[in-house]
Amino acid sequence: MPDFTADVNELCKGAQVTLTPVNVDPAVTIGFLWLFGDGTQQFSNSNAPISHAYSNAGTYNVTLIAIDLNTCRDTLVKTAFIRVNGPTADFVAQPPGGCTGSPISFTDQSLTDGTHAITSWTWDFGDGTTQTFTGAPFLHTYSLSDTFTVKLSVRDAIGCSDSITRINYIITTKPAISFTMSSPTSCPGGRISFVNTTTPTPFSSFWDFGDGNTSALYNPFHAYADTGRYAVKLISTDSSGCVDSLVDYVNVIRPRASFLVSDSFSACVPLEVQFTNTSVGGVESFWDFGPGEGNSGIQDPIHFYSTPGTYRVRLLMKAIGNCYDSAFVTITVLDTAGLRFNYTPLQGCNPLQIDFSAAGPVSTQSYFWDFGDGTSQSNTPNISHVYQSFGNYLPKVVLLDPPGCVIPVTGIDSIRIRGANPLFGVSDSVLCDAGLVNFTDSTTSSEPITSYSWNFGDGGTSTEQQPSHYYSTPGSYTITLTTSTQSGCVNSYTKTMGVRVIARPDIAISGDSTSCIYDSIRYSGIFLQPDTSVVTWQWNFPNGNTSNVQNPPAQTFQTGSYTVFAYATNSDGCIDTATRNLTVYPLPTITMPGQMTIAVGFADTIPASYSAGVNQWNWTPPYALSCSNCPRPVASPRSTTTYQVAFSDINGCRNTGTIEVVVICKDANFYIPNTFSPNGDGNNDRFYPRGRGLYLIRSMRVFNRWGEVVFENRSFAANDANAGWDGRFRGNRAQPDVYVYQIEIQCDNGEMIKLSGDIALIL
Repeated sequence: MPDFTADVNELCKGAQVTLTPVNVDPAVTIGFLWLFGDGTQQFSNSNAPISHAYSNAGTYNVTLIAIDLNTCRDTLVKTAFIRVNGPTADFVAQPPGGCTGSPISFTDQSLTDGTHAITSWTWDFGDGTTQTFTGAPFLHTYSLSDTFTVKLSVRDAIGCSDSITRINYIITTKPAISFTMSSPTSCPGGRISFVNTTTPTPFSSFWDFGDGNTSALYNPFHAYADTGRYAVKLISTDSSGCVDSLVDYVNVIRPRASFLVSDSFSACVPLEVQFTNTSVGGVESFWDFGPGEGNSGIQDPIHFYSTPGTYRVRLLMKAIGNCYDSAFVTITVLDTAGLRFNYTPLQGCNPLQIDFSAAGPVSTQSYFWDFGDGTSQSNTPNISHVYQSFGNYLPKVVLLDPPGCVIPVTGIDSIRIRGANPLFGVSDSVLCDAGLVNFTDSTTSSEPITSYSWNFGDGGTSTEQQPSHYYSTPGSYTITLTTSTQSGCVNSYTKTMGVRVIARPDIAISGDSTSCIYDSIRYSGIFLQPDTSVVTWQWNFPNGNTSNVQNPPAQTFQTGSYTVFAYATNSDGCIDTATRNLTVYPLPTITMPGQMTIAVGFADTIPASYSAGVNQWNWTPPYALSCSNCPRPVASPRSTTTYQVAFSDINGCRNTGTIEVVVICKDANFYIPNTFSPNGDGNNDRFYPRGRGLYLIRSMRVFNRWGEVVFENRSFAANDANAGWDGRFRGNRAQPDVYVYQIEIQCDNGEMIKLSGDIALIL
């Protein structure tokens, strides 16, 4: 009999369950009819699993009908086989809309599956706001006027969920209130119109004009009875009952005329006057510029007065509501015909002082004087001026009014000045230490010059027209030239510091005059006399180097004779030169091999020869030398030693030399006899090592021809016969024969020598 299984028996609605037929014979079964218990069914022609989703919560019977080749059916019903859980989302809003900015309440009408409670409600309010609640109340405030789609998602205690969306469900409104007025200002009694521009329509209007009067008209008119500032309030209510309000202000005033002028009193024509309207409360301007001057309706006009006179100017201001006010000012244009000024005297020798006085109109602010000789002065009506040069001059004065009006007045009489204008030049205005100066006269005059008088500032004088003068002492000299003319006019010209005699810097060079090659020589510039000016230095060294500081860096030179130059220039260009001779000597030399060899215990003279003039020597270390301050000491070290000699010559130049004295020991200073005769005759009775420079005999052994040790001794001094072999073996005389010896010798220089050989014992 066919059967079936399910992958789950309990699930949330909307989820899928998979059903699989079992115990069927696919060879005879041609199809399966599934009845899901929720009113739906599905046919399958194979025994493959099928899936089904339940939309509603509840308990469902599942039926499987198997159909074989003969269309026979076999039916299996499983009662309450599938349990579907989950809530059903639903909600309402009461009402579904409202005013912008007011909270809207949502009521949940969701249903549970009868078993599991709803635990969360997630609202998408459609204005970009999503909020999750765990219980009522459900409130939301919309800040914009619009239509919104709302979605509710609910979830129960076991995680099953459901949602519902209501399209364009919430509508919020609010009137966008605005209005205009014909004028924000008015006279008492003036009619003002108000235009309602609120959107969207339809809406109702209520006007409060701020003076106790109201209106329900859409676009009302209103006139205020008295002056003041009134708050106008419009309240609008739309079809949904939503209300908004707006306040603006109306100023009810009477006009007050006033204005400013750029100038009201002047002697300058044409007089330009700028009128600036400063009235309050007016909307129309009317100007009357005075008799014969016309009028204007411009807000801030400009008017020109071309004729001297007095003009009364009126400004008439009109306000909304036909109120008027006036303001006045007087413009005065003075007559400047016949203006004069006085000055005395009218002639004389230069330099000549002239006194001037002028009396301009009362509006004159300042005076600008032109004396005719290229000089000027301002801001005073009474002034004196000195004419320095001869000539004829016609003075002028310019009167200035406050707005910049210019009134020129020219003098009546010319001023006549005679005499000379002394002037001269110098061939040299700056001298170093002393010098001759030529003076060139360039005086001009209105009449012949009868005499010249020169004062050179150092006590010297001259009456020549173009003299020369010798200045011998440093200093600053003021030169004066005085001339006299045919009519007795005397004038002088003085040139302060006309000639300056500057002392050169007095310098010398401090530094060595002799040196050895490779030595660094430091030179310094010194002042033999103090100099307070700014001095620059320039050094030229024979090695090609230069410097521009007083104390230049140290220098080195090759051998030879040189001259060092230093130049000091003060701020006036005066230069002093200093020199210093220099002789650079070569270093003394030594001729000496790098190495010499001696036998330990012996001595030898170090073969050193020197260049001419070497007169001092210092050998180090002084160990095993016959002398340390001689040119060629005798060396007798016991071990290899490196000696250095520092030597200097009669010029103080120094040098060094080095030699290594190698001390050897092998085959050079020891003797091993090849026979001995221990017969007691006192001659060659013992066999032992002999020599010089031998520190110690480490060991000596003698063997017979069978390899037996017949004698052995250790650590004894060389040349000690008593430590040698006396020819006895085991207390008896050894047989004459040839014996073999082995000897280890330590020399004084630490060198070890191993020797072996034959010794013949004879009697």
